[in-house]
Amino acid sequence: MVRTYKKKKDKPPPTDAEIVSALVLLKTSGKSLREVAVTSDCSNLQPETKIKPTFHHLPVLTPTQEQELTDNLIESRQRRHGLTPKKLKVLLYSYAFFNGIPMV
Repeated sequence: MVRTYKKKKDKPPPTDAEIVSALVLLKTSGKSLREVAVTSDCSNLQPETKIKPTFHHLPVLTPTQEQELTDNLIESRQRRHGLTPKKLKVLLYSYAFFNGIPMV
């Protein structure tokens, strides 16, 4: 026998403006994701549309340094000098170390 689920409440999904205001509140207030969802009336979000905070690492290299390394890696790939991910990490660490770039 197939089970049928009857929703207790039929609330429409939150609008884009409500989601944006919830994200702003999440970043500025320091509250948890669940508290922000309850206070901004976004608690009925579907699992695939839940608000997830993004934590990005601080950039270590400047965009010009990244472009220089990218060009170097593309050139080495064309010469068939493959780098494993581990060797690439060692290369980037030594590049930052010898150029005096602070690493956290």
